[in-house]
Amino acid sequence: MRELPGLSVPTAAPLYTDASAFTSRRVWVTDEHVIQGDFVLDQAVARLDIVREEATQHRCRAPALGSPRLDRYLQDQGAVCVAAPPVPAPSALVESIRGLVGGGCVVMPREHEMPDGALWLGLLPREMLPERAQSLLDFEGGAESFPTGLRLVHWPLWSWKDLQLVAVGAWHDWKLILWSGEGGLWVYANMPEQMDFVAGELRTWLEILAVEDGLAEAERLRVELAFPLDSHLSRGLIAERLGLRPVPECTDRLVSSYEGEDLWVREARAPLGISFCVVRCDTSERALLLIENAREVMRLESVAISAWSESRTQLSQALAREGIRTTSSNRQWWSDFNDSDVLDS
Repeated sequence: MRELPGLSVPTAAPLYTDASAFTSRRVWVTDEHVIQGDFVLDQAVARLDIVREEATQHRCRAPALGSPRLDRYLQDQGAVCVAAPPVPAPSALVESIRGLVGGGCVVMPREHEMPDGALWLGLLPREMLPERAQSLLDFEGGAESFPTGLRLVHWPLWSWKDLQLVAVGAWHDWKLILWSGEGGLWVYANMPEQMDFVAGELRTWLEILAVEDGLAEAERLRVELAFPLDSHLSRGLIAERLGLRPVPECTDRLVSSYEGEDLWVREARAPLGISFCVVRCDTSERALLLIENAREVMRLESVAISAWSESRTQLSQALAREGIRTTSSNRQWWSDFNDSDVLDS
């Protein structure tokens, strides 16, 4: 695979085209040469050349958006950046996000798939959205409002509780990414119907994704849990007690991140709803040590444990003996600690 700043494709009419408003795949064939081109918003992002049964792949260079770790993550994910048409929605909120994506659209395709499935970020006219995003916004003729109270005002502008938001992308086919300026970045999921606070800035969230992807790739820190934070608790106090290092690229005005050899801690100070702390560590014993430190500086009554965490039952039972209620976060929506999700201990 060769990375190039731009790709050229034949100007002749292709033999085959599979197209949507967002992506397309085109194929050209001559006597000895087959060319397959993948396009986003009518711009070539990947090209496959087959000559005498030998295949050569090319793709556009991944965008540079942050730290070396984030840039490697974007490269590994096959991310591309393409120009996007202007969105006719004059608003200070819309203008506040344009610079973060360079006035374009960043797309992270799934491996071996066209790019309208995994993650895209940018400001797009509604008629040019990926098909999966179009499906997410299919209100079946009813009022354009979701059960969470999230309401479409006028694409790409939304409202939710006291926040005004603008849609700046989608993720995993069923999550809408929403920017609220001073209120930070939120993700709406329709499975389940829920709003989740993720970061104060878009770039911070991408940096966090890069860290999490690295942990998953290395199969490290496979115990994950979260708990609500007291509003009076000083920022970073728990991490300081444990001797953890700040992670500046994963930190902004609303999110603070810290790391040690066997711990990754993220505090999210949500402007609405519950502020919470997410922890990943290597063992349930280390998780209990962190919770013990947290209880010394704040009241802690419930802990959510990720469904995929190792030693989940053992950790739940140990917490129960300490009088701490454990809840299940099957989909890792940490900002919802629901009484109906209490685990058997």
